[in-house]
Amino acid sequence: MVERQRYGALAFAVRADIQVPFDEVSPPQAELQLTPEGGYQSTRVGQYSFRELVSFSSASTVVAGSRSGRDETYDLLATTTIEDFNVLGVVTADKIVARMAAYYSLEGGPLSILPLGSHFENLRIAGYRVEVDLATDTFSRLATAERVREAYRENDEGFRDEFDALTLRGQGDGILARLQRYFPWAGLQPGDEIPEREGLIHCGLVREISGLGSEIGCHGHTIYVRGFGAIRLAELRLTDAFRRLSMVEIDLGSTPQGHVSGGGVGAPGSGW
Repeated sequence: MVERQRYGALAFAVRADIQVPFDEVSPPQAELQLTPEGGYQSTRVGQYSFRELVSFSSASTVVAGSRSGRDETYDLLATTTIEDFNVLGVVTADKIVARMAAYYSLEGGPLSILPLGSHFENLRIAGYRVEVDLATDTFSRLATAERVREAYRENDEGFRDEFDALTLRGQGDGILARLQRYFPWAGLQPGDEIPEREGLIHCGLVREISGLGSEIGCHGHTIYVRGFGAIRLAELRLTDAFRRLSMVEIDLGSTPQGHVSGGGVGAPGSGW
């Protein structure tokens, strides 16, 4: 019997770290982490701009954890909502929603986490309105890390093929060679076991991106805009103990240079 549950839901709206032409870090906006005792926390940030590089009109986060007597589970929730997200006018969105719901059995057992509800509204990249098809349904059906491993091993409902397509492993050997130093986890060879490193499974949730111009590079969930940098959408990390989702990760590779994260949620924790 689980006697105590450590609640670990966390959420943040935006983080930024710029190195060139100036060295400055923007503190995480609307960041929350649930206390071990659970409960409910929420916060909202109004109009925000960091050096006119990253801005939004509002952002809110919610984290919650409680015991559900009806279902005999410990339930967790982490949600981030960003309105009018803008990075240098190149990456914009009317709304970004990142959501993780999780539950544990009172008797112990595996952590089940669902990213259902995470989405983009009116996402534009370099002026192009893009549509993003996210595999939130697949990773809600496969709610535990062990279920993900089993589905890959058995190719349940074609999951092995889908997972490979969601990672750089499914994008061709030439691309892997060029990106190996940035994404070392992607260099594993195909096999019956899902690629993971020290228990960590890492992939994108992006099935398909449509609407980009022909001059913009796109490989899986990673988009390349010349004179700007690399944009990674809906990155998922999971282990037996947690899942973390980041809706936008941007490596600024021109001027300025640095990194921007937007829409992060996580649901880690374990019973003891």
